[in-house]
Amino acid sequence: MKSAMMAKPADKNIVSGNSRVKVTIYGWINRAVRFASSGDESEFHSVDNNESPSRFGIRAAGTLNKSTSAVALAEFGISAGGARYGTGFSSAGEPQGSGGEPSIRHSVVNLTNKDLGTVSLGHSVMAHVSAAFTGFQGANIAVGFGTLDTPAAATEGVTGGRIGNPGNVNPNRENRVMYSTPNIMGFGLSASLNQADGWSLGGSFSSPAAMSKDISIKIGAGYRAQPMDDGDVSTFGISGGAQHNPSGLSLNGVYVNKDTKGSAEHTAWAMDLSWTGKLIDAGTTSLSVGYASYEKGMETTQQYFGAVNQRVDSAAADLYLGVSHDTGEGMDASGASADRESVMVIIAGTRVKF
Repeated sequence: MKSAMMAKPADKNIVSGNSRVKVTIYGWINRAVRFASSGDESEFHSVDNNESPSRFGIRAAGTLNKSTSAVALAEFGISAGGARYGTGFSSAGEPQGSGGEPSIRHSVVNLTNKDLGTVSLGHSVMAHVSAAFTGFQGANIAVGFGTLDTPAAATEGVTGGRIGNPGNVNPNRENRVMYSTPNIMGFGLSASLNQADGWSLGGSFSSPAAMSKDISIKIGAGYRAQPMDDGDVSTFGISGGAQHNPSGLSLNGVYVNKDTKGSAEHTAWAMDLSWTGKLIDAGTTSLSVGYASYEKGMETTQQYFGAVNQRVDSAAADLYLGVSHDTGEGMDASGASADRESVMVIIAGTRVKF
């Protein structure tokens, strides 16, 4: 009886509301330090990690009947200036401010019926959201596909070809109307009409436990079309992974292609070998090593990366460390092919949730 009385309650987000609507407040702060060197120049910054940026959100959920529920979500980004993607300098070479500005990540209302699916209205992710980031990698908070941190002097030398993964396929957020089917035996489909006459399609699969206890599979794919004044843009992406559950080992991959009329096609692919398991009592540990390749016309970039993420359950926190190295070819002032500077980046930080 004594042990039952002293047992700690399960961890929860901050919850309030009334008998009809449950309101939850949640979020996290994610801060890191970053060291980057091109050989000729090195820089050190305190940054807000944009791979998983600081945020807070308010979620209200209500039940209309036994089959239908409604959710209203407002989520705001609170990243400070000089974030991970930046170099600490503006395009004019002036130091960036450190205050930052709040941004709207989600402002959306969802209506879900367990048999008919979900209709979502507002500013949020689009139907192609699963195209680039589906898999089992547990350390992508430290080094994720499509990110690069460079010293200011190396920006033109490397990021011109890197540019992250082709940006149009990223799960960025717009005003849209989206429908998602119910999950049927691990399969789900989505379609959205996006702002500025754009549209997206997406699909995902997560293997049910009945399929295999030893092997788990995740696959995501998406297509986005966006009319533009300077050339219509279409993007396709597919990603996924397979995990051996007893050992915690997984192999993950992604391919994306962005085609802009009148411009060079932009493609990227990456693979990583990851492991997630329990090394210490504090929480699960995730390790990843990988390679990524980017190509846009004559510009190419190769990236090698490794990362570790340690969860600390007692503090609802993550501690992480990532290292990446980029090199490749670009164009000189005459338009001829030229080698880029190699860039080494080390980033270490912590994410604390509430």
